[in-house]
Amino acid sequence: MNSVALVVFGLTAFALAYRFYSRFLADRVFGLDDERTTPAHAKQDNVDFVPTDRHVLFGHHFTSIAGAAPILGPAIAVIWGWVPALLWIVFGTILIGALHDFSALFVSTRNGGTTIADLTGKIVGKRARVLFLLLVFFLAWIVIAVFAVVIGSLFTNYPETVLPVNFEILVACAIGFVIYKLKAKLLGPSLVALVLLYVMVWVGAEYTKGFRLPVLFQPPAAARSGKLLSQENAPTRLIQGTQLAVALDGAEPVELTLPAAEGGPAVAAALQAAVRAQTPPAGADPSAWSGFACSWDPEAKRYTCVSGSQSEDSAVRFLPQAGTPRAPPLGLTSEGALAKPAVGAYKTGRVKTWVLLLLGYSFLASVLPVWLLLQPRDYINSHQLFVGLGAMYLGVLIYHPPLVAPAINTSPGPDTPFWFPFLFITIACGAISGFHGLVASGTTSKQVDRESDARMIGYGATLGEGTLALMALLACAAGFASSEEWHHHYASWGAAGGLGAKLGAFVKGGASFLHNGLGMPVAFAKAVIAVIVISFAATTLDTATRIQRFVFEELADTHQALHPLKNRYFAAAIAAFTPLLLVFGSNDAGPYWKALWPIFGACNQMLGCLVLLVVTFYLLRKQSRFWFVAGVPCLFLAGMTSFAMIQNLRAYLSGGKHLLAGLSLLLLVLSLWILLEGILTLRGLKAGPAAGEATLAAEELQ
Repeated sequence: MNSVALVVFGLTAFALAYRFYSRFLADRVFGLDDERTTPAHAKQDNVDFVPTDRHVLFGHHFTSIAGAAPILGPAIAVIWGWVPALLWIVFGTILIGALHDFSALFVSTRNGGTTIADLTGKIVGKRARVLFLLLVFFLAWIVIAVFAVVIGSLFTNYPETVLPVNFEILVACAIGFVIYKLKAKLLGPSLVALVLLYVMVWVGAEYTKGFRLPVLFQPPAAARSGKLLSQENAPTRLIQGTQLAVALDGAEPVELTLPAAEGGPAVAAALQAAVRAQTPPAGADPSAWSGFACSWDPEAKRYTCVSGSQSEDSAVRFLPQAGTPRAPPLGLTSEGALAKPAVGAYKTGRVKTWVLLLLGYSFLASVLPVWLLLQPRDYINSHQLFVGLGAMYLGVLIYHPPLVAPAINTSPGPDTPFWFPFLFITIACGAISGFHGLVASGTTSKQVDRESDARMIGYGATLGEGTLALMALLACAAGFASSEEWHHHYASWGAAGGLGAKLGAFVKGGASFLHNGLGMPVAFAKAVIAVIVISFAATTLDTATRIQRFVFEELADTHQALHPLKNRYFAAAIAAFTPLLLVFGSNDAGPYWKALWPIFGACNQMLGCLVLLVVTFYLLRKQSRFWFVAGVPCLFLAGMTSFAMIQNLRAYLSGGKHLLAGLSLLLLVLSLWILLEGILTLRGLKAGPAAGEATLAAEELQ
């Protein structure tokens, strides 16, 4: 099937939904009223509460919600086939996700710009508020840690993105100053910044591919030297005059003529002596040759060859030579050889270094006035991202690549879970995500200029995220050269689920659309896509940090001992730096963030369910006959997410993963407790809805 059909179907559905369904929600369900004073005006402090043009605020909301998640979810869910992923992205976005964002933004705006957790206390009950805050804290804690690692990994793997992404931050601050202090118009400077940004992308692609951030966290000594493992059951006999060539640390190959040897230890010793006896090529590190070591593993019957240097470029490579006599290449140059360059270990330390810098940046971004960095940067980002997305869609329309992924994959691998209910939590952002409710009620509602703006910002930005998720699906379903290549990449759940595999599939697929459709050079195309991914992720990172700061400030109201958290700098420091525990802490299974990430999807969707629960109760308190527009999606999400959490809990218990099992059980109990509080509140409403209406009306802005 041609990929253009998916583009037409998805974008047409989104356009019709905005034209008709969002207007129905705005006029008939919520009754947007521009005569009401919004919190941005009523509480204006020029730090968090700032009246903002709807186009600028659209850019903030869109870039904050559309992080890397709408790319990651479809990139792995396509393993079940493109049809289930497509239907959930399109109809999930229209009927649940966009409604979720729009309603959360509206209800928060009507109630002083408070977060959805505070609204839970007002609308559902005080106990539910504390429980909700704890759930939000856990979710934001994981999001900050994971997105810092994602961005650090992308900076490390695509160093050409470092210059344009950081250039954008500096330009955004300059534009914020020009707009809000010098009262200049916004559109012109932002368009100039957009052009300069793409110039910086080209500069980065051409001149900074080799950039390496200094590594603060050195790898263990044993991992600093590159090594090569031969295939198992390697040959153990050398014929006199056997010829090989060795290349160490990327230097030019040096030819070796080996003596006769019999047995693994003897062959290893002969190979080691031959390499150490060579004169290194000009410019090479002599220690790589003089310290070269080769050993024999009698259990696996394989050779291990290690470079003598400990530089980041340390590596070992053998090349067969057509010498006489010819002999087996000792399993070192065949398909079974496994190279382990030192650069991999250094990359881990470099990612951790980036994480420190990124969390420091997040701290500053979360306490700075929104007009100085958050608003102008997100506005520029939105232009950049729309240009990039538009270019990719145009590339698809010109290139019209076929879909090489199966429509429905009946054999996704023995370790792949059944698509029901896991499709609905694997694709979160890009359909429905509870994190969006935190953004809508945490930062966006504090900047809404007029109530009518909420339709474009809440519903429209989520449709924009749906277009990104649709592109991610296209990149991973039609961006591969052949069906065989796709099946190789998605051979198993574990292979497709890796962070590098998911982001790599999107970058590769999106770059192929730009290259084959628009004729863009491959290197520049990859840089453009990588900058887009990082820009999305970066806005989500510092927005999540600001939201976590708000969570701590609201938790401070629950107990006198927590009163210091009312200080925004103290709260921001805890929000920004406590995720370091997840990045640097580890056990035998790896860093803690990686252990906790599997339960993020279910937790995130349960949060979305609870946001819709709050909206449903708001409509019930208002005696709206349209309460079901939020109530039905809430029930659907509650069923799917509870089912998935129970399935995960069983899998963790049977697999002996007690940490994940305990946290899953805790989150499940927490979520069900909030739902129970809602049921008790519902019974109270049935007993006296007029009282509930009066209570809520007193809390609304007049």
